[in-house]
Order: sequence, then C-alpha cells, then structure tokens
Amino acid sequence: MKISDPTEFIRLYRSQVLQNLDPRQVLLELGGDNVVLLCWEAPGEFCHRLVVAAWLQKELGVAVKEFNPKLRRHQDWLKAMGVRER
Repeated sequence: MKISDPTEFIRLYRSQVLQNLDPRQVLLELGGDNVVLLCWEAPGEFCHRLVVAAWLQKELGVAVKEFNPKLRRHQDWLKAMGVRER
C-alpha cells in the first residue's frame, strides 16, 4: 500500500507499527544509542526513518540525526571509514 499524504502515513505508521513496539527494546536491538537508520529516500525527503527517529526522540530522548553526505563533518566521517566519493 502506498500512502502519498505524509500526515496520514505518520498516523497509520504510529498506530499500526510503533504502538506495538517497546522503544527500549527497539533501541537495544538497533545497537544501543549508536543508531543509524537507513532508507531509500534522499536526505531531507520524507520517509519512515524520520518517523522512527522522532519516536525514539520522544519516547527515550535519543536523538537520531540524519546523515547527509553533503555536510563536511559527514564527508570527513566517510573518508575516515575509507569510503570513496563517486
């Protein structure tokens, strides 16, 4: 099912997915407070990872920042990890 309205998507995702999960358990299974959420959408585009990040922030106070390869600090991180720019 594809939902093009972000407001409706958020409402349904919260009620059908997140409401059924324990945020502490999710965070634990994701690796603790060193979390990376990945998605097909480009940085800044709406997607489920932003909904999950907001949920973790609200429920646990854990900030999950969005990775943006255009930012210098993220470029430096990629270089440190040995990732080559294309």
